[in-house]
Amino acid sequence: MLPEKGALYVRTSSNLKVTVILCLLILASLPAVVTLLRARRVDHITLFSAGYLYYWVFPVLVGHFPLASDSEIALASWLQIFERVPRSQFGIYSVSILIYYACFRLGDALARRTKFRPRLVKAPALNFVPLLYAVVFVVAVGYTYQIRSAIGMNYNDLGDLFISKGTLTAISLVLLALALLITVGNEKRTFIATLSNRWIFGYFLIALVLLGMGERLYVMTSFLLLAGYRSVFFKKYTLTQLLAAVIGMATLSALAGLIRLRANLDVTALLWNLAFEPVFTAYSLVSFLGFNHIPWVAFPRFLAGDFINLVPTSLMRSKLDMLPDPTRAGFYFISPLGALNSWVSFIINFGLIGTAFVMSFVGYFLCWLRKRATSPVVKTQYLMCSAFMVFTFFRDPFSVSLVKNILEFSLFAPLFLAFVSGLLVWSARSTRTAVPPQIQLNPHL
Repeated sequence: MLPEKGALYVRTSSNLKVTVILCLLILASLPAVVTLLRARRVDHITLFSAGYLYYWVFPVLVGHFPLASDSEIALASWLQIFERVPRSQFGIYSVSILIYYACFRLGDALARRTKFRPRLVKAPALNFVPLLYAVVFVVAVGYTYQIRSAIGMNYNDLGDLFISKGTLTAISLVLLALALLITVGNEKRTFIATLSNRWIFGYFLIALVLLGMGERLYVMTSFLLLAGYRSVFFKKYTLTQLLAAVIGMATLSALAGLIRLRANLDVTALLWNLAFEPVFTAYSLVSFLGFNHIPWVAFPRFLAGDFINLVPTSLMRSKLDMLPDPTRAGFYFISPLGALNSWVSFIINFGLIGTAFVMSFVGYFLCWLRKRATSPVVKTQYLMCSAFMVFTFFRDPFSVSLVKNILEFSLFAPLFLAFVSGLLVWSARSTRTAVPPQIQLNPHL
């Protein structure tokens, strides 16, 4: 029996829309794919391209070509939301991410062609940075001992330890900034010789504990940072080296996730674990596309409110309750696992048009940092900002990604720590050179 003419038209029209969306997604992914294939340096462009494909392109492709795995219930729930999204919304999304990637590259190209006049500013003395590192390391060890019960604990069982784990992550990022300031300030002829020091080793001791507490993405970010440091400032990678590094870090990340979930360890499970990270992060993306009108322009009122996250948790224990909630302002989306796809964050803060300008600025600023990376402070800022482009920039709320990880820990922390060291050096020199005032007689009296 033949289907009705109307039903045949609907099915054909639907298939045509899906084909158009898939073509747009492939078109949106091509520039980033080509960039990664040609990359020999793990710089800000390479890292941004990787995060872009992983969090912005891959989940929508999965929605059109569903995977089959042991997590059928969770994936089925995600797919139900995905199927409710109008195809026109996916069309807008696909075109927008292509434009945003082009804007990022445009900003980078403009910065490359801009000639910056070198500013003759005396860099702060870093003599006291090792002392600051020692103090922070002792604090990190003491705090680790205090919350040691969180090691190996399931996410749902953390309770109050969840905030404590976040505090330890913050301390580790300060420790990383200090380790980088010392390392890049004492570079040797080779990368291995430069990296072989107790400061980097001490940081990774704390990072190993964080890995046991489930903070695998922060640990992977530090590995990406070192990969960028080697390829940008020492020696480029070969294609084989890059592939080996990517496979190695991906395997380590997936293993950490499976061990924490107490799941079976096999190749299939590793692949599902890697695939479901961006897919489940996209809960917020598909639910936003399915239930909201996409604004053309918006004022970043939510980002402005997110700056309260700069206040230390020890001084304001209830600050998380004070962060702005976009769902109370008329938007609807869900993020059951806590992650928030950055496309949603950009749209509700800047709109479709505003986000294009922001992406251009991000590309310009990162390239500007790289061109200025001749001092330990700026080099540390560039390495940390670039490394955060893969994960936190694309999967965390702005209160975490932009405000904490990039603004506070990547930009402010190295500058402030270097300033404190310079202040201590100045104070020490002033103390040593102080001479008791001499009483001089006025010969005219």
